[in-house]
Amino acid sequence: MLSTFAIRPNASRGKLTPTQSFIQHLLHDVLMKRTLDKVTKLLRKLHWEDEETYAFLLHSFTAIWDIRFSNIPFVAGLVYDLQRYHPEFSVAVVDQVLEDIRSGMEVGNMIIGGGHG
Repeated sequence: MLSTFAIRPNASRGKLTPTQSFIQHLLHDVLMKRTLDKVTKLLRKLHWEDEETYAFLLHSFTAIWDIRFSNIPFVAGLVYDLQRYHPEFSVAVVDQVLEDIRSGMEVGNMIIGGGHG
């Protein structure tokens, strides 16, 4: 019974590239308070100019429901640390998170208000 909860939601996405798997590994398995600097340095070494890598990083940082709840503050710390080197990325993460909140509130209003917005 317990094993059914051990399956990662990412397994249903399909085949990930080695870089994408590495990013997932860093955010899901390695990231914790004592490894924050190490993860930041490893993320900085990625090919940020590659559109696919950048898009996957952005998705990984904004699909916060894929990350353990206890790691959310560390993801925020990564965004803060990375803004020194990739300010556009940090702005994009914050922008997307705020957009997701806004969209969620609109959907909530439609559900509560019976569709009359």
